[in-house]
Amino acid sequence: GYHTNRELSEDKIQKNFKEQVESLKLNHKKPLVLVGHTPLYLLQDKILNSEHVGSRKLRIEIEKLRPIVYLCGHIHEDFGMNTLHNTFIFNCACQYEINLLRGYIIEIKNGNVLHYEAVIQSC
Repeated sequence: GYHTNRELSEDKIQKNFKEQVESLKLNHKKPLVLVGHTPLYLLQDKILNSEHVGSRKLRIEIEKLRPIVYLCGHIHEDFGMNTLHNTFIFNCACQYEINLLRGYIIEIKNGNVLHYEAVIQSC
């Protein structure tokens, strides 16, 4: 989203993600929880100037795969939860400039998210 020399292009993100998912040979009958770094476009990806900088192509792949949970970080300004179809999207990024560690406790049973709770503490 910032177009720096350390970021991958949208095409490269999509290609890498597809390759990694294919290498896992997933059993689609079992619930899937994915932990990534990159937020999805329009879902917990807003920076301070209110611009959305998440990945559009990763969002497409998550929509196809439909995990029950996708955990991301990277965008420290947009900690929180959202949904995409039946997928819960959690941005767990810490707010290091004010010494806050942040995350979620998520209860999953029989392939469904039963409960989630934000955990925030000073470090």
